[in-house]
Amino acid sequence: MDSGRKIRIIFDLGLIFSAVFLPWWFVIILLILGISIFDSYYEAFLIAFFIDSVYSISREFFYGISFIYFLIILIFYFLIDLVKMKLRF
Repeated sequence: MDSGRKIRIIFDLGLIFSAVFLPWWFVIILLILGISIFDSYYEAFLIAFFIDSVYSISREFFYGISFIYFLIILIFYFLIDLVKMKLRF
């Protein structure tokens, strides 16, 4: 196993820990950081879905949608991926 994969696994374990014990805004920041650092970071969708499944309730403000964090991470994933494609040579 190469060092990049080990770092990714350690980052994933830290994200799981933070999703359970830390505030939602800290987890969102870590997810955005993970998306920007790693290529094809699909684990962000799983963590966001977990946060929505465990902690989320539907709000009238969001038109009754209960998967808000998943949608936020989905939007950030495509935006960051677009920026990463434009910046790399």
